[in-house]
Amino acid sequence: MRAFEDNELSEMVKISHVIIRANKFIMTNAIIDIALTTLIVPLIQFLNGEDKVSEFKRKEKISE
Repeated sequence: MRAFEDNELSEMVKISHVIIRANKFIMTNAIIDIALTTLIVPLIQFLNGEDKVSEFKRKEKISE
């Protein structure tokens, strides 16, 4: 009976390790996704001349 309990416990530990690894993977991807959307995408837009502030000022000058 004791061997069965130990085996069941070790299976639960293995499953929990898999879940922890999956959570780390998901969190890492979420952090990378946030970094991409907040840092790199605006930088690329700025380098392509799609700056929102200058676009607003340009529209304001045209309307005057």
